[in-house]
Amino acid sequence: MRHPPYLPFQILILARRATITLFIAISQLGPLLQNPQKPPLQNTELSQQLQLDRLTQIARGNEAEATRLLALDMAPFVGDDQALNDVRGKMKEWLVQNTIRADPEVRDAVGRVMGNRNDGAALRARQAS
Repeated sequence: MRHPPYLPFQILILARRATITLFIAISQLGPLLQNPQKPPLQNTELSQQLQLDRLTQIARGNEAEATRLLALDMAPFVGDDQALNDVRGKMKEWLVQNTIRADPEVRDAVGRVMGNRNDGAALRARQAS
């Protein structure tokens, strides 16, 4: 079975997860691969600035890669404004709905309402019999 093509937000989620996994792997393997004769970097302002610069470069590279992936995924819709607008509208709607449903307060409220409905139905069923 073939998986249907990924939507842009799904590719971004996968890229984000892959990036986090890669960073975790690098942080775990880094000390093992470091040259043992080389003394560890001192925790000076200069070394912190170098590490921050390196992290900034990696973040910019990841952002550029995510942008390229999104552009690649949207390639079938280039030139078709109607299809592009439909995709954008559906993505916005999905993101809003997903964000709303993921909110703990909303989930609790829906659970209370559904619980009240189920309790009311059980009570009416008992009264009818």
